[in-house]
Amino acid sequence: MNYTKSHGGLNTADRGLLQEIYYESSSVIEWGVGESTLIAEFTRVPRYVGVDSSRDWLKQVSLTAPTKYKFVWVNIGPIGPWGVPLDHNWKQHWPQYSLSPLASEPEAFDFYFVDGRFRVDSVCAAFLHASLSQRSTSSFRVGLHDFQERHKSQTFGAVLSFAEIVDGYNPMRHDDTRQYRVVILRRKVTATTGEILRLWKKYSKVRF
Repeated sequence: MNYTKSHGGLNTADRGLLQEIYYESSSVIEWGVGESTLIAEFTRVPRYVGVDSSRDWLKQVSLTAPTKYKFVWVNIGPIGPWGVPLDHNWKQHWPQYSLSPLASEPEAFDFYFVDGRFRVDSVCAAFLHASLSQRSTSSFRVGLHDFQERHKSQTFGAVLSFAEIVDGYNPMRHDDTRQYRVVILRRKVTATTGEILRLWKKYSKVRF
């Protein structure tokens, strides 16, 4: 790929997987911008939205992006490295990170990639947004970064209650998929909107 690779956490396998998905997608939204944004530019994704909790980082990334790309800064209060919120007095604003970028997007995205803060509720918000747009479960996918390292945690593991793994890292096939840190998810046909909404409410104020 003809761009400068960053040190944000994507490895070679993840880059290849995202490149393949982005080539196939006409629309992408990302919570957490960076190298994946460069992949979107490289593959010429037509419709793109990038979300981040760091205004300065968002401005830096947007400088080289196509003018049609949309970038959304969500104010979650004082932040530290990697956009992590530091002040719990702002906790009532944290749910806006996953929701506010979607409020002005009536059309669903082909791919939702979560690599920022509040990851589980962002995954939930992605599935809810696509469902409200009447998208079939097979017509969109949701990606979650760092799943290999964190899938055993109660927080990250919760997504498998309503979503199934279709690509990337799969703990049931660890030896075959351990090269990935990213997991690609599809909504289970048995999952209910109420179930996903309850999980969003539960994790909407959990930083990771």
